[in-house]
Amino acid sequence: MKMKSKKTQLLGLSAMLPKDKNLYNLDSPRSISARKSYPDFLNFIYKKIKKPLPKENLSEYSEYIKLAENKGYISFAKVIPGTLFYLPKGDFVFDAIHEYVGSQIRKEGFIKLTLPHFFRSDLNKNQKEMNPLEQLTVKFKGRMIGVSFGKNIFHRYASDPILFEYLRDKKIPIDPLKIYSPGFTFREEKKGELKRLKRPRTSYIEDYHIFTFDILKEIKPVFKLNSRIMNELCNKWFISCDIEKKFFEEHQSYLHELVDICQKPVAFNILKARANYYTLQFKYSCGTSDGASIVFANLQIDNINGKRFNIQIKDKGHINILHGNATGRMEKVFIALFDRAIKMKKESKKPMLPLWISPIQVRIIPVDNGFLNHCISISKKYINFGFRVDIDDRNTGLNKKIQLAEKEWIPYIIIIGKKEVDSNTITLRARNKGQKIITTTELINKLENKIKKYPKIPQTLPSFVSKQIDLSFL
Repeated sequence: MKMKSKKTQLLGLSAMLPKDKNLYNLDSPRSISARKSYPDFLNFIYKKIKKPLPKENLSEYSEYIKLAENKGYISFAKVIPGTLFYLPKGDFVFDAIHEYVGSQIRKEGFIKLTLPHFFRSDLNKNQKEMNPLEQLTVKFKGRMIGVSFGKNIFHRYASDPILFEYLRDKKIPIDPLKIYSPGFTFREEKKGELKRLKRPRTSYIEDYHIFTFDILKEIKPVFKLNSRIMNELCNKWFISCDIEKKFFEEHQSYLHELVDICQKPVAFNILKARANYYTLQFKYSCGTSDGASIVFANLQIDNINGKRFNIQIKDKGHINILHGNATGRMEKVFIALFDRAIKMKKESKKPMLPLWISPIQVRIIPVDNGFLNHCISISKKYINFGFRVDIDDRNTGLNKKIQLAEKEWIPYIIIIGKKEVDSNTITLRARNKGQKIITTTELINKLENKIKKYPKIPQTLPSFVSKQIDLSFL
């Protein structure tokens, strides 16, 4: 298939599948033998060639957004379009994801560099000569948000311009130099483009950059990094890659190796020339329950800005730059988490968030408040191991407390009454697993095993349910 447009210069579409050395022409996607294993990918391909599969009507106000709001994680201002509020539980999820992603990036040897929120650029297209920062930012002028105290002072729309300007005319003494620069970005998205969690004006992005002479050597570790994080957030996902034709033809064997690393299908959008300043751009995507596809993480090869900003490695010459981020806009993580909950419900499972992300991991419910002191004593044992535990001390019936805990998607519910006190046991209700009687030590060991590879984020909600306030007012 040959397609051209002034904007993309798209020449064709091809696909690679895990453990399969064939190269598939996507003119005939039904020829992909593994299509049943990758339904979201196949749906994405059909939409690319304008033959969409049947799907539900898509709404800007999707079910995952309604669910995240109804559960009290996020909220939106009615007067200011695109303004997102993280409620206490949502703020916790934000911190948990950020800490997990940061820990994974640090394991790969990245150094964290905190960047300023503002930069200056004159952005004069009529200048005979623009400095490198102006060359980079001029095309984003319509998206950049200015500030009132300076005519040419702008909020950062990405980490690139500030980071590259910081390294301008520098000779880096090590190869590779790995920098992690998470932070907020601000873009003047047009009113019709605002899509709540998909595309707000203010976003938090987990950006990282690798400055190196040998770009291919450095791709594989971060390709594995992004794949690990996508497996945690989305489970089923795929990659769409914008790629320069020459690079695609010269590195097909290498690209197959990357496909085998991620164990996911990859669609290649083959371009006549590079898009923007990227030789290739991997876009890690996930199909949602409403039939849409959403891009999360990305990874890009940049062969231009090293020269533009005169950044060099030792005596090897101008560097190449590997741009990446592990989650895309942090706001999209809530799409992945709550859409996965919707999919669980469709599979006749009780929806829930992953255990390590859940704001409360264990809720202890006394049969009546006469057992409250015993519940407090038990809770301390879990807290000592870093688990997030609360106690339902409200003056309501046992069944009502259990129903409310289920409604809040609490992963583990402990019931304490006379029988449990006398036998030094707990009655445990594990979500999607049923009910049984075990000891506190047994549950602690189970929890330790389940979350041993994740950071233990301190609890932010009060220990007593009666003290917790739902700010969503829904």
